[in-house]
Amino acid sequence: MNFNLAFYATAALAGIAVVYLITTLRKASAYNMPFFKALNPNYTARVHELAQVKASLQPIITEMETRQMSSFILLWKAKFEKGTFSEQDVKDLNQQIADGNKAQVDGILSLHPNARSRFNEINAALEAATKAAELQQAEAETELA
Repeated sequence: MNFNLAFYATAALAGIAVVYLITTLRKASAYNMPFFKALNPNYTARVHELAQVKASLQPIITEMETRQMSSFILLWKAKFEKGTFSEQDVKDLNQQIADGNKAQVDGILSLHPNARSRFNEINAALEAATKAAELQQAEAETELA
């Protein structure tokens, strides 16, 4: 029989593949991980353990996020219903808009039917007060000059 270099390379590659497959099967059975994940050499037992912990904590994290969101919504809804929506709240919402969170502000203002109109009223009053203060400052500067 005449064996050439390709035969030896193929035999060596097949040997390495069989050894890797056996190692993967042992890793999958020893750590109770899926076979396809065990094929990845970077997917170690530690990574698998962390993935399982993350999966077991996911319902708790989701519940915490839901509670935070509901308390956030209830806070803003109570401000509109009790009439405690103040100038500081409008300033904070204007800052959120300036930061690029217009969708969040629109969501907050959609929580109550009168929220948008109340926001616009307070915002107009703030703008008028700001313009009046700027005019007074300009007049004071011209008097000093």
